Amino acid sequence: MKYRLFSGLAVVAVAITAVVALASASAEPDPAAAASANEKITQQLARMIPGKPDAISATEMPGLYEVRFGTRLFYASEDGRYLFDGELYDLANGVNLTEAAGQSLRKELLAGLDADRLLTYPAKEEKYVVSIFTDIDCPYCRKLHDHMAEMNEMGVTVHYLLFPRAGVGSDSYKKAVSVWCATDRNLAMDRAKGGIEVESKQCENPVQEHIALVRDFGVTGTPAIVLESGKLVPGYLPPKRLLALLEAE
Repeated sequence: MKYRLFSGLAVVAVAITAVVALASASAEPDPAAAASANEKITQQLARMIPGKPDAISATEMPGLYEVRFGTRLFYASEDGRYLFDGELYDLANGVNLTEAAGQSLRKELLAGLDADRLLTYPAKEEKYVVSIFTDIDCPYCRKLHDHMAEMNEMGVTVHYLLFPRAGVGSDSYKKAVSVWCATDRNLAMDRAKGGIEVESKQCENPVQEHIALVRDFGVTGTPAIVLESGKLVPGYLPPKRLLALLEAE
């Protein structure tokens, strides 16, 4: 409880400070200052967190830097001493800067996906496209899959990324590989999602590629629905609620 309270207060404090700073319309940091801040933050992070961040960049708030691991964002002071885990808001413009940055990153990742390496259920009259991280043995993934025909009928094309949460070598992983290697992948997926045993097969497959994308997209569970805008929707949604969300984009 204390941690949640502290975290919430920290987010509010950062947000309020950001608005005050934004109002002053300070200039972007010069390249030398940015490089110095990048080095200091990287050095300090190395003492506490394994692995280097994917990117460190200045935010709209002077003295505050965005630290990115995949689509997971943190904020650090330019001397690397302080690290914030929370959301940064521009209250003057009503924008959640953290969510906006995350959506932009996920949208870029979507653009880089190879459609031939995804398991696709196409809509005959496509209006929307969603990409879903799915686990064959996840109950809510199966519940969502039960509505596949309805989603396609509404004009929603579904791209599946295979995410067996039990990990490489697990039964769920082997099922995912067998589905991909089947002559008719969609039929095999329908059977597997229905709890029907699928013939065990091996072939070159993208399952581990999909698992590697989990961190990049910021996915923590299944199903995880990613809209074309880059918006991440965790968990199950009934088709009509999903359609309403897509129409509101």
